[in-house]
Amino acid sequence: MMSYYDERAEEYDEIYLGKGHATIDPDAYRKDVAKVSEMVSRFGKGHLIDIACGAGFWLPHYALNCSQITFLDQSARMLSKCKDRVEELGLADVSSFIQGDFKLFFIHKLLFNFKNGVRKLCHFHIMQSG
Repeated sequence: MMSYYDERAEEYDEIYLGKGHATIDPDAYRKDVAKVSEMVSRFGKGHLIDIACGAGFWLPHYALNCSQITFLDQSARMLSKCKDRVEELGLADVSSFIQGDFKLFFIHKLLFNFKNGVRKLCHFHIMQSG
């Protein structure tokens, strides 16, 4: 699956613009993007973690709300495109990037960033489901 995103990193944002694979109904894509952009512009405060950030298409809509942004994606090429967008917007000083598996990221956050009681409970549930 990662190769799919690596291969499409250069063209990925086109679908949001009603181009490329969106040729079935480009206007529907543009209308959806307008609605989501408005919602995203009210989203996030403080330190935001953009999981599956892709090329960072939504970044311009929420960046001003955030004091710090961490971008996470499995695709190296998507993350590279996102870094380019961060540079273009002058947000490098408040941005960090993680390339990796989403599941491992969540497990890490659950096990290492919660208070001891919650950490133990989460560890118990993960062990039970494994």
